[in-house]
Amino acid sequence: MVVLNLDKEFGYVLLTVVFQAFEVLIIGFAVPGRARSKVFNKNFLEVHFGDEHRREFGVPPPRGGYPDMGTGRYSDKLPYAEWVYFNKAQRVHYNLIEQAASIMVFTLIGGLQYPIAATVLGALFIIGRIFFCAYLLPKGSEDILRSIGALLGDVSLLGTFGISVAAGLKICEVF
Repeated sequence: MVVLNLDKEFGYVLLTVVFQAFEVLIIGFAVPGRARSKVFNKNFLEVHFGDEHRREFGVPPPRGGYPDMGTGRYSDKLPYAEWVYFNKAQRVHYNLIEQAASIMVFTLIGGLQYPIAATVLGALFIIGRIFFCAYLLPKGSEDILRSIGALLGDVSLLGTFGISVAAGLKICEVF
């Protein structure tokens, strides 16, 4: 039987994971939410889909262009620059969601044995994701801030993966 004695520093690990989860929510509202309200505004929806939507459903088109996620019928009517902007905003959020479970699990598991390292690496991920939002700027993937954000995210993911493996091996008394 394994008994876990948690250092008081594990509280920092928990706070880091809480802020990682909060960042997913905030970026979800701030990045694609803002882009959605900009490109799928009331005028755009009314001009392109007002009559058709009322005929089919008896109500005006939905605010924000739901259920379109960037590749649907509403998006087909966007000017190219707005379509790119909206899809880049979606990618910023989706990329974060794709990595969220891994970073949170790795941060928690690694933090069982290496709480300070897990906290630092987990915080680097949060900072990296903020920089990654520079993808929305005109230079897109060529923007240096986006590159820094991607690097910080990758380093923190690999680092927390490494300390998670090490923590598991240590708990199993392999070393």
